[in-house]
Amino acid sequence: MALDNKKIKNNREDKMIKKLNNTESQNGTNLEDDWDNFVQEEGLIDYNKIPLKRAEIKGWVKFAFWFLRIYIVVMIVLVIIGFSRIH
Repeated sequence: MALDNKKIKNNREDKMIKKLNNTESQNGTNLEDDWDNFVQEEGLIDYNKIPLKRAEIKGWVKFAFWFLRIYIVVMIVLVIIGFSRIH
């Protein structure tokens, strides 16, 4: 009995996952196009299509990033020197 309940539960979960992953509705229309049409008709803002603006890096953060770049370059040079001395 418990095994049958597990099979039924797994079967339901599989069906739900297939529905969630399906991009077509029951009548065959593409859900992506339906969403775009809905957003346009309702006058909503589709935040996925608005490009993000990068923040300007200022002050000590800018200094820290430059220090980090220099530190990485120095470490790479030291590693190269170390490997070149291996005979």
